[in-house]
Amino acid sequence: MGEAPAVHVIDEVLPAAAVDAAYKTFRSAQIPMDAVFVDPSDPAARLLEVLPPPLALLLGRYLERIHSEAVALGYQPAAMLELWTNRAESLGHEVYLHVDNDEALRGSTGEVVPPEFGTILYLGPDGLAGGETLIGADEPSDEVAEVLFKHVPADRVQAAVGADATAVPPRPGRACIFRGSLAHCVLPFEAADGPRVNFLANGWVSPPHSAAR
Repeated sequence: MGEAPAVHVIDEVLPAAAVDAAYKTFRSAQIPMDAVFVDPSDPAARLLEVLPPPLALLLGRYLERIHSEAVALGYQPAAMLELWTNRAESLGHEVYLHVDNDEALRGSTGEVVPPEFGTILYLGPDGLAGGETLIGADEPSDEVAEVLFKHVPADRVQAAVGADATAVPPRPGRACIFRGSLAHCVLPFEAADGPRVNFLANGWVSPPHSAAR
């Protein structure tokens, strides 16, 4: 098997009614980052502790599928999935380009250790103008490093990552799998029909320090 693709998009990964139900739950209640870690072979067991049973079972099945898809693409199987949600009403002209990483380690040593892969499930709203996930095509260059982990104008970030970057438009039921070491950000948007909500899962071969908490 060759190298896993940098970015892979799957549409209609869940039925529309299920996506809408998840959106209605997460538009008012978030899962904070570094709060939930699950076993990819049985994610529902942990999700049932923090979510209503129908949603926990639904997202458990989704996580099993997205992990299988990632492995089929050539990524290493994850020992642990790190889960959280993002909810935002709008994002102005400044964006936050970053690489998902072991934040506890970066905070103590400055070292950036990324997951094997990242995944995004877009939940809503439909018809959002803007709000694409911009994902660099390659490992961060020196030019990208200058704008990494900073709030800077979107046009400066887009110039730094270059024309080969992928911009994934948010669409309910769309999932995205990408290499964990790639820099990415959300582009500016205003959500007129409700907040922009994502459900995210990073696949870790070696669990990050925060998992121990």
